Amino acid sequence: MLIHAQSAILSAAVVLAGSLVAPSAHAQGARSISCTPTTVSADGASPTPAVNPIAQALRLAAPGATIDLSMGDYPAFGVGFDNKNDASNAPISGGTSGQPIVVRGGRGVRIVPNGKGDTIAICQQIACGYITFEDLAIVPGTRAGVIFYRSGPDQVHRGFSFHDCDILGEYDHARASGPGSKWGVSAHQIADFEWRGVSRASRIENIKDEHAFYLQNTLGDVRIENVEAKRLGRTFVQLVARSHEGPAATGTVTIKKCKVDDAGIAAGDAYKGGYAITIAGTGPQCTVRIEGNVVRAGFDAALRKLTKNGEPYGTGACVAWDGGDARANGTVIVERNEFVFAPGCGDRPLASFSACASLKLDGNKFRAGNTKFAALALDPRDELGRPRGKANSKVVLGAQNELTGALEIAGALYANDPAGELKTRYGR
Repeated sequence: MLIHAQSAILSAAVVLAGSLVAPSAHAQGARSISCTPTTVSADGASPTPAVNPIAQALRLAAPGATIDLSMGDYPAFGVGFDNKNDASNAPISGGTSGQPIVVRGGRGVRIVPNGKGDTIAICQQIACGYITFEDLAIVPGTRAGVIFYRSGPDQVHRGFSFHDCDILGEYDHARASGPGSKWGVSAHQIADFEWRGVSRASRIENIKDEHAFYLQNTLGDVRIENVEAKRLGRTFVQLVARSHEGPAATGTVTIKKCKVDDAGIAAGDAYKGGYAITIAGTGPQCTVRIEGNVVRAGFDAALRKLTKNGEPYGTGACVAWDGGDARANGTVIVERNEFVFAPGCGDRPLASFSACASLKLDGNKFRAGNTKFAALALDPRDELGRPRGKANSKVVLGAQNELTGALEIAGALYANDPAGELKTRYGR
């Protein structure tokens, strides 16, 4: 079957006898492309059939092009793989920092998985970047909603943005039923990355096994903003830079104005899937800003049964530590957040910070649900009194922090006036 896009200015991709031929790298490319779930139209030409409309449209797009998607379900696709004969792949370089390619969805536009695997997969076998996705509902595959493949030492996934996009898993944790998914977003060596609710809050929910955002060895600025996440198998954000997986992280990672409910509830982890926000050994050149977020657990009655026998529901809200790696963290700024667990919930300190070159605590509310554990722990110790990783090098305070629950410092508990004790120890 022959599938082609008609345009007077376009050197098009062609499907012929099951093989795809990509446009020439010197092709001018289309500037305005429209898609339905089964067709593509470039620069006003008549629509032509497409096996994978988004991948086909990306093949045709010039830097700065806009790809508009009409309502409907679109198949999973990849970008940057070197297999030019795969209709689901766009073997392209993408846009530029000044002229990104924009893939624009809207109400009723879904990207759905093709069975197992990932829904949107991005690779650097062909160096690609600067693509912005807008207003897409992404149904995660069995592995990920969006995955940035593990890259070589000189490769970076640069300039990918997701605005007003959702990842809507279909697993029901309370009933232990429905299609499973491992990650919302899994990313290795990304830079200049955004996942942001612009006109509304982005949603990520019902992830069965692991993280909403699994960020490894980030190599530039990353921004996660205005996201509402709930019912997650493990964390909302896990930020790591393990020595054996790549270089130390660089740039600034910002987690801002997000609302997280009920993370760490995977049955495979006995419902103890870690802190909702986990910073675990980024390296000294990475700054992490955690600003204006609300992290809660235990307020959904249907989920309170998800725990081990005799254990309280829930884990913790926020942690920074070295992750058991040689790398510690750089600067960590925790500002104007509300960490709130329902009464009786939580099996560890609500928030815990260690291994930071510089830690700033500024105007946060720490409201522990379980009085057996501290609301805030600095340089925590294990049951035998041993440090849980490296100590913080520096702790500074901004505006008053509110603590409902005890303060723990190097294993010592301060239950009377914990906020005052914090200010006495670390205030100027």
